[in-house]
Amino acid sequence: MSDSNLYAKLGATAKEFVLSTSPKTAGTNEPDAERFYATLAPEFRMSWGHKFFVANAPPLQGSVDGEGFLKHQSSMAPKLSTWRIEVTQLCVDVEQRSAVLRGDFFMFAKGQSEHVLNDILFWIVMDEAGEKVRSAMEFVDAAASGELRKHFVAAAGAPS
Repeated sequence: MSDSNLYAKLGATAKEFVLSTSPKTAGTNEPDAERFYATLAPEFRMSWGHKFFVANAPPLQGSVDGEGFLKHQSSMAPKLSTWRIEVTQLCVDVEQRSAVLRGDFFMFAKGQSEHVLNDILFWIVMDEAGEKVRSAMEFVDAAASGELRKHFVAAAGAPS
């Protein structure tokens, strides 16, 4: 396979992986497990960064397999009316079989008409063929996470 074909394949795999974390049906809050699992290599591991942020966010510490990621996602989904991701940038490294993808993650907390914009980055490593994701590290916008947490607390009726 030529480098340009592999570049395209790696880019498409990275995009599909990130977009597979979208709701099963647009405008809902139901994760799409089947689509997500279809992107994963058997040894898949997911982790989070930045180091200081993660050190202070116990749910994001360590790494999880595909099932663990879906549990993480499912714990967030009931707090959101919906979410959507738009890919804004992609950089592919053919030799390393990796990609860095940046996206706008629009999160709508239940009871809120305005979204919180989480500027996310994924560092994605794929298998030799470039068809499945072996590992991914998601870097979240700590300020956006804090803002979303405020919406969750307000929706629960607790003081912020």
